[in-house]
Amino acid sequence: MTRTARTAADEPAQATTEELRNALAGHGIRLPSLGLDVVTYARGWADPLVALGNCPLDEARKLAAVLRRLTAERDGHRPPLVLQAVARPRIVAALREEVAGHLAGWGLPEATGETARLCVSELLTNVIRHVGAGSAVTLRLWMVDGGPRLELTDPDPDGTPVLRHPSAEAESGRGLALLDALTARWGVTRAVDGKTTWCDLRA
Repeated sequence: MTRTARTAADEPAQATTEELRNALAGHGIRLPSLGLDVVTYARGWADPLVALGNCPLDEARKLAAVLRRLTAERDGHRPPLVLQAVARPRIVAALREEVAGHLAGWGLPEATGETARLCVSELLTNVIRHVGAGSAVTLRLWMVDGGPRLELTDPDPDGTPVLRHPSAEAESGRGLALLDALTARWGVTRAVDGKTTWCDLRA
């Protein structure tokens, strides 16, 4: 049934759309199509859809910049964690708990902290095994694009972690496969004086 008159129930939807329009205008952004979706609105849905888009590229860039700025402001309340250590088996447990505790302080769920614990173990174990026990490392935890990123920098610029697919009988080689399964993505950034293995956690 098509509506023929506006009712009091329409007001929240209209008000919300106008609020969004004014908020965008305050940042110099105008979306010509901003409004209530005609189909869902006409059908009388309690929560109609809002139509967005149909804007020039410069408007889209402005909107992207505003969203990035809001993310940066939010992440400013989540200070990064930077830990310098010597890679030895006995420090793994302490670093695991330090990282998990920092994530909890950011208000992230315990599942994210548990994933971070496993990633810290794998990253440090990889350095101890392939770079050498006693290597100076820097562990960082910070927010990237609204999600937590864990990084471990070691002094070996040449060695590159390789994702392997070991057999069921193999006694090693599963570390990076576990990292790959647990995280949204991971990679290696190389520098003259070392490399950084990083992974983005699923928050």
